[in-house]
Amino acid sequence: ICCHGLLKEKFTIQQLAAVKALCYTINEAYNKKVSFHGHCEVSAKTCPVYDYKKLLTLDKYGKIR
Repeated sequence: ICCHGLLKEKFTIQQLAAVKALCYTINEAYNKKVSFHGHCEVSAKTCPVYDYKKLLTLDKYGKIR
């Protein structure tokens, strides 16, 4: 899932809600066997610039709680 933008302040509530809904749908479709990680966890990047762990309520393994 790619969210284009370099400033946290530029993301709208609607955009963040859409990302959350998509991730929750994916999670359910795969029987909660997926984990979610930001680009910053797998590469020397700073994205996403918003707190995706809090947005998705991720545990330390990237699973939705």
